[in-house]
Amino acid sequence: MAALSESQAGPWTPFAKATAPRQCCDVQWCGDTVIAATYDYIEDEGLRRGGLCALAVGGDGALTVRSTLELRGGYAVAVEPGTAQLACATADGRVALAAVGDDGALSLASASEPRGHLFTSVEWCGDGELTVAEGDSGAVSLWRRAGDGVVEERRWAAHDYGPGCPAEVWCATRGAGLVYSGADDGTLKAWDPRTPGPSRAASLRHDAGVTSVRETCFVPPSDASTRRSSRSRAAASRRAPTTSTCGSGTCGGRARPSRRSASAAGSTRSAATAPARSSPPAWTRASTAS
Repeated sequence: MAALSESQAGPWTPFAKATAPRQCCDVQWCGDTVIAATYDYIEDEGLRRGGLCALAVGGDGALTVRSTLELRGGYAVAVEPGTAQLACATADGRVALAAVGDDGALSLASASEPRGHLFTSVEWCGDGELTVAEGDSGAVSLWRRAGDGVVEERRWAAHDYGPGCPAEVWCATRGAGLVYSGADDGTLKAWDPRTPGPSRAASLRHDAGVTSVRETCFVPPSDASTRRSSRSRAAASRRAPTTSTCGSGTCGGRARPSRRSASAAGSTRSAATAPARSSPPAWTRASTAS
C-alpha cells in the first residue's frame, strides 16, 4: 500500500492530553478510566519513582489525574477482563495487584517481593493467571492469584545471547496452550508450559529485538459452517502471534509487524483440537534456531 503524503494524511492532533506525574511506560483502559504505568529513575538518589496513575476523560476531552499509587515504578499494567482489577509489573521486579474504585481511586491489594530487576510486561491469561516477562534476567514466569495476592508457579530462562549472558525479555503472552516470548536477542519463542522446563516448542528469528507479541483470531462467517467441519473451522480461526521488532535493541527502531502466510495460518490447530502436548506451530517449523 502506498504511503500517504503529509497533505493526504492531514494533521494529527490528540483529542485529549494530560501531563502524568512520571514518565508513562504503558497505558490501558479500565472502563471509562485511563490507567497509566509510570516510571522515573532518579539517578542522583539511586531510586525508582512512579507506579500507577488513573486519569479521567472529561466531556470536553480533557484528561485529569484522578489518583496515583506509588509502587517504586510501574513499567507495565494489565486490566483483568470484565473487572476493575489491575496487575502491574514494576521497575524493581514485583507483580502488584490493585483495583480502581467507582470514584477512580487506586488501591493496592498486594505486591510480591522485589526481584531487583525490571519486569517489562504482565498479562492476564484467564482464571486468575498471569504471564510475566522479567526483563534483563532473560526469564519468563507464570503467576496465579492466591487469596488477595499472587504467587509464582513457574519460572525459566527463556532468552540469552550465549551461556551466562541473558537477553532482555520485552514481552510474554499465552495462547493456544503455549507461552510466547520475545526478547532483545531477536527471537520469538514458543514454550509448552505443561512440560518440565518448560520445553521450547519452536523459535523464529528476527533481524531486530522483538518488543511485543499478540495472538489474534477471527470468527469465520456463519455460512461457512455448512461447508466446513468443526475441526477445520477451529483451525481456520487461529492465527499466529503478531510481533513488533525494534531496530536499535532499545525500542528506538521502527516497529513493524511480522505475520505468517495464510497457508501456514490454516495449518495451526486451536487449543480445543490440540493434543495433550502441542506440536510446534506451523509458522515456526521451518526455523528452529535458538
